[in-house]
Amino acid sequence: MQLKQARTARWELYRIVTLYVFFSILWKYLSGAFFLKDVQDPVRLMRLEIRESCVFILITAVVLYFLINRCLIRDITEREKAVKEASFFRSLIEYTRDPVYVLDHKDGYRMVYANQAACSHFGWSLEQMQTMRIPDWDPEFDMDNIGSVLELMKQMKQVHFETVHRVASGGLVPVEVTANYLVHGGRELTAGYFFNISERKTMEAELKESETRYRKLSQEFQALLNGIPDGLTLISPDLTILWANGYSAQASGVEPLSMIGRHCHEVRIGRDTPCQTCPVQASLHTGRQEMSIVSSAGRSFELRAVPVKDENDVVVKVMEIGRDITEQISLEQQLRQSQKMEAVGQLAGGIAHDFNNILTATIGFASLMLMKMEPDNPLRQYAEQILSSSEKASHLSRSLLAFSRKNDMKLQPTDLNEAIRNAQKLLTRLISEDMEFRLELNPDALTVMADNIQLEQVFMNLVSNARDAMQSGGTVLIETEPFSMDASFTHAHGFGKPGEYARVSISDTGDGIDETIREKIFEPFFTTKESGKGTGLGLAMVYGIIKQHNGYINVYSEPGHGTTFKLYLPIFSGTFDERKRPETAYHRGRAETVLLAEDDENVRKASREILENFGYNVIEAADGDDAIDKFTRESDRIDMLMLDVIMPKRNGREVYDTARKKRADIKALFVSGYTADFVVRKGFLAKGLPFIEKPLSPEKLLAKVSDVLNN
Repeated sequence: MQLKQARTARWELYRIVTLYVFFSILWKYLSGAFFLKDVQDPVRLMRLEIRESCVFILITAVVLYFLINRCLIRDITEREKAVKEASFFRSLIEYTRDPVYVLDHKDGYRMVYANQAACSHFGWSLEQMQTMRIPDWDPEFDMDNIGSVLELMKQMKQVHFETVHRVASGGLVPVEVTANYLVHGGRELTAGYFFNISERKTMEAELKESETRYRKLSQEFQALLNGIPDGLTLISPDLTILWANGYSAQASGVEPLSMIGRHCHEVRIGRDTPCQTCPVQASLHTGRQEMSIVSSAGRSFELRAVPVKDENDVVVKVMEIGRDITEQISLEQQLRQSQKMEAVGQLAGGIAHDFNNILTATIGFASLMLMKMEPDNPLRQYAEQILSSSEKASHLSRSLLAFSRKNDMKLQPTDLNEAIRNAQKLLTRLISEDMEFRLELNPDALTVMADNIQLEQVFMNLVSNARDAMQSGGTVLIETEPFSMDASFTHAHGFGKPGEYARVSISDTGDGIDETIREKIFEPFFTTKESGKGTGLGLAMVYGIIKQHNGYINVYSEPGHGTTFKLYLPIFSGTFDERKRPETAYHRGRAETVLLAEDDENVRKASREILENFGYNVIEAADGDDAIDKFTRESDRIDMLMLDVIMPKRNGREVYDTARKKRADIKALFVSGYTADFVVRKGFLAKGLPFIEKPLSPEKLLAKVSDVLNN
């Protein structure tokens, strides 16, 4: 502004001088041409020249007065205007809300001016501020680098940067500075303004923290989605994949990123067209969740489509949730098979129980008939045959109970060779006529602790498997031999405990088994047979039975070279009497009274006949309530209770407990078609109470009754 005023003053001076010279020349010309042209008298010419000069001076003075006065008035006006403008702008800067400052470069970058906002920002007065230099309020500024900063300001004229200000309270305040380079009155100055950006910095820090939390949450959520054992796929209306989690990509055999942009049916099943039962298309059409089950590469998948809608309730995307239900379907099939087997087992147990009742009556009456026959009676052989057949039938009943798991193993010293010979007839019936059955048994006895019925079940299952493996005929070979298992064997084969064993090898000449099947062959429900032709339980039962005998089983096979199952059973090292025990003598009673409670009429009659024929008095009861009623009336003369464990109305245990309330010393013998361990586990019988298992022979029954009465 001052420079402009100086230029204006000089221009006015030039104008005045120019006008003065112009009027002087013009006056001289006019006076010479008109006023002094014809004057010849020197005195008069001098007077005229003096008068002319005075007039010229007067006129010039007047003109100069008016010109100078006009210039002075204009200059004063402009100066007053400039002062007012300067005062206005100074007030504007002074009272603006933004802090403004001016630094003098020649005075060590001292602050020569700061408005009220700047003083308020720092907390110092203007007088205090004017004594300060940059390092006093900006601890981060590098004064050694001031030269390069100044050069940059000269080039750019204006620079922006962020720094921190030290204020009067001692705190540091973040600011954003705009600095301008200028020259005024020959002085280099820096004029600038700045903003307190504490709030912005706080918001930036919060935003950064929020972004970090969001990024972490996003990563955790992505990890969660990738860890879900379900395939998640976001699909557009044109069936293009927009996003997929890790499991979805794994199930499709590709990387997640490679799925994006491709059609789902192309990635999943390699088709150019959508599936006929596509739940995604159905969901796009109906706007509801849809579900279908599809199969691919031997696996089954449950696909559930969930629509994603916009604010107008229009389906814009579909989230497809795919779950591999192959194992679930397999487990459901196994459960159904297990339930069938359980039902069959319950049926077998029930049949065995009823069968034992029939055998008890048959054995009882046949024994009584044999007792009453003379040694030379020709009918005696028929009675003996009935008893022999009944004994075989009792073994069958035990097998049924073992199958239904209602009969516990009865381990006893057993000659393994003899057990195989006894089962030979049954085993040969399992194979077809185009197959050969051979035995190569060790010449010496191999005695093990075993349950004969369970061993027979093992042999039957393994021979049945051998038969199924030889569709075109072949040979089944059973071998036995002693085997010494040492540490090197257990280390090489991964099973066993060093010791002496009897080894049974059951071989066939069938198709053999590959390695993948061998690894699963003892798993429950695993079968290679067609649906409906195998339960997958046979070899699992064999494995379980051998383990219960403290033994081991292994399979050796190669495709095309047959299969050999090898069983290792510990050799029994104790001693036992192999001689047949003499037949037990029939124990006669001494007119003791027995309350016989049995719901099966034939068993009740047979038992009564046996007891009465050998000196006992019998009171019959058809069920639990009948037994309690008769005991209540006849308790004084009843010496013993013979109770069927499971009866209508009240079971044997309930009858016994009720009878003891009246007579605490009453003796009892419990009878059942199930084993003692089974009825104890089911809560029908307290452990330690006298028990006898059906079918009953006269000698077993009489011996047990005598034992209970006399002990």
